[in-house]
Amino acid sequence: MTGRLEAYVAIELQEEQGTAYLCDLLSEDERATGRLLALLVVELRKRGFHRAAITYLGAPETIRALRRQGFSLRGESAIAFAVDPEGCSLKKLTPKRKPKRFATD
Repeated sequence: MTGRLEAYVAIELQEEQGTAYLCDLLSEDERATGRLLALLVVELRKRGFHRAAITYLGAPETIRALRRQGFSLRGESAIAFAVDPEGCSLKKLTPKRKPKRFATD
């Protein structure tokens, strides 16, 4: 390893459910996201996890990478908030910017 970080993912493991929840995901670009997810899915299966899930609000490139690795849309029940420009209050994002839940099976 060179010390250069191309992509990372933080995961909450629910061993009793066999589910891995991707809590945080960041990468340099769509290709790095794809590589990370491809390796991750294999590693999780080796460790006995049959499902991975993420609730995501962000770049369309990441959504494409998720779909290419077998994640499919499972719902849009989550909500998201953003800080207003003055930094004084939270504003609920519009339904158009609703987080989407993806999972593999």
